[in-house]
Amino acid sequence: MKKNLISSFFENLTSRQFIGLLFLYQLCFIFQGIDFADEGFYGAFYQQIFRDPQSVEYNFMYWFSGIVGGAYLHFFPQFGLLALRLGGVLMITATMALVYRLLKPHIGGKELKTGLLLATVLISFDPKDLNYDNMSSLLLVGAASLFFHGLNRHGKFAFFLSGALISLNTFTRLPNVLGLAMGAVIIYHGWLLSKKPILIARQTLYFGAGFALATLLILAVMHSMGHLSVFMDCVSLVREMGKSTENTHGLKRMMKLFRYEYSMALIRGGLALAGLILTGAMLGRIPQRPPQPGPGWCWAVCCWPCPC
Repeated sequence: MKKNLISSFFENLTSRQFIGLLFLYQLCFIFQGIDFADEGFYGAFYQQIFRDPQSVEYNFMYWFSGIVGGAYLHFFPQFGLLALRLGGVLMITATMALVYRLLKPHIGGKELKTGLLLATVLISFDPKDLNYDNMSSLLLVGAASLFFHGLNRHGKFAFFLSGALISLNTFTRLPNVLGLAMGAVIIYHGWLLSKKPILIARQTLYFGAGFALATLLILAVMHSMGHLSVFMDCVSLVREMGKSTENTHGLKRMMKLFRYEYSMALIRGGLALAGLILTGAMLGRIPQRPPQPGPGWCWAVCCWPCPC
């Protein structure tokens, strides 16, 4: 009965009520603790980006997040750290709202709400500040939504705006330039639907033009603010970091970490899958009666979640 009540509660929630519930859940965690590492890193960047940009040169690889954070603190200076945490909640909630709107026509409401709720619970184990990670997610989801709209309705302007958001996301966090790979979807989608090559080329051109024009505009804004030279020095620093074999963010170490993490994911996923198959085989042997706690059945049920 309790399960049915919970299920019906979520099914009866409107879209706005559900997004509001996600917002309130995250709000409960913004009052806990102080982080002198990451929060100090973000806060110092936002505080100094307009006053003394040279002092936070390293942070300029996240330039746009600094502009947003600096403006945010300028308008709400009296709230300090609490404002940054509230801004993080707003960013995540906006991202969830965009995901909900994008996937609602394709996934059942109950399943979609469950997935977004679980995702919110997973990331809310600690306060989330207004930072380049949250902003990157929001901009990427926004770009993907516009991109999907362009594919379905042949919207030229949607492709252009999607490319512009990818550009903005690149200046939020430099590795986000990989979002340009979405352009390959235009070619694949056109091949699947047997579109004319000229249409595929035009859509790709609009996407690329949005990125290029937005990049030029952002660089012009940087120049007018006196930030361009600082940004270029930061890019040079990032290039040197990538070449270094000692730096924790060097390319060699990052690739090694990449291989290790994915290897462990495959191993753990394989063990979990093997446990599920074994559990299914054990349960399939006794279809007429409830599972009995025999040695083999108990081992399968108890041990398969362990690798996770």
